[in-house]
Amino acid sequence: MEARRFLSRASRFAYARISVWLAPARLLRIGRKFGRYVTSAKFRTSLARGHVRKRIEKWRERRQLKPEEADSLVNYLQDDETSLYITDFSIHLAIKPAVKIISWLILPALYGLGIINEAALVTGVVAGGAIGRTLYTLARMVAALSRGASAPWIALCVGTLPVIGNLAFPLQLFYVGTVKNNPIAKFQIYDYLAIIGGGIPIWGCQDSQLEHWCNHLGDILIKSRPSMMD
Repeated sequence: MEARRFLSRASRFAYARISVWLAPARLLRIGRKFGRYVTSAKFRTSLARGHVRKRIEKWRERRQLKPEEADSLVNYLQDDETSLYITDFSIHLAIKPAVKIISWLILPALYGLGIINEAALVTGVVAGGAIGRTLYTLARMVAALSRGASAPWIALCVGTLPVIGNLAFPLQLFYVGTVKNNPIAKFQIYDYLAIIGGGIPIWGCQDSQLEHWCNHLGDILIKSRPSMMD
């Protein structure tokens, strides 16, 4: 009897939560935000820089950055391109479903109708992902160069490769942070390592040994941690 009552309450609770999550108004808002995220570079830029700014403040609050270092990073962030690489990475992932639909459904249909030849079909199926990533990265490069910013050449080259091409912009961030010594890129490398260490279940949490170990891993990659504004 108790078990039945518990299951009844649990089912009602689950139904209430699902009803909230799947409410038409909520789904419409999510759909609009997602559409804006995919189509608006300005919106993505605002989100990316806002995210990095919040993380800098988080480090300041935990006294992992000196106040002057945090202020310098926030000022540097205003015109920095590397904070956008994480949203670029998400766009590469977001276009994958569309690329798959084109490669595995639309192109075979066009081939069946005789509109395209075998070469076009094979190219689309085999290299559809690389083509999609390259087109997006080329557009990003044009936008960056038009602003006088550095272009993501590493991401362009890596994006043409199968499988590993999905990591084009994370590798671009890694290159800019370790080789070019960009302060925002350096901060993001440390920050993402700390997030990974703090987010692993059971062993990881804020100020855990695992978080500190992952954070110190950045010292192996980056030589100038004491001041990220070198």
